[in-house]
Amino acid sequence: MARSKNEPKKGVAAAASTAKPAQPAKKKRRRRKIKAEIRQLQTGNRATKLLTTRASFERVVREVLADASEETLYVSPSAVAALQEAAEAALTQAFMRSNRLAVDCGNRVGVTLKDFRASTDTLAHFVKQ
Repeated sequence: MARSKNEPKKGVAAAASTAKPAQPAKKKRRRRKIKAEIRQLQTGNRATKLLTTRASFERVVREVLADASEETLYVSPSAVAALQEAAEAALTQAFMRSNRLAVDCGNRVGVTLKDFRASTDTLAHFVKQ
């Protein structure tokens, strides 16, 4: 008698039940949150794309220039791009300093306003000297 597709082979069912014993589940590796935050900041530093959109940053630049002077000023696109890169680099460095301060002094993962102010105050102190 021929075997249909729905019927298993006689030797396969018995071999399958004894072939694989139950293996213990692998433990999931835990990563420290602090290291994850620092890694995220470092990858953000290595990224070459800008964090804010060019149009919104250009709008802010034009608004600041309009508040500063009565006449309309022309700003070249390369100047806006240079301003944006410098501003984002400065902000990233400030947040990295405040994150390091939070990790070292407070054993916290997140950055608070207190950490940000303390990091800018210490930086201002070193610049004055």
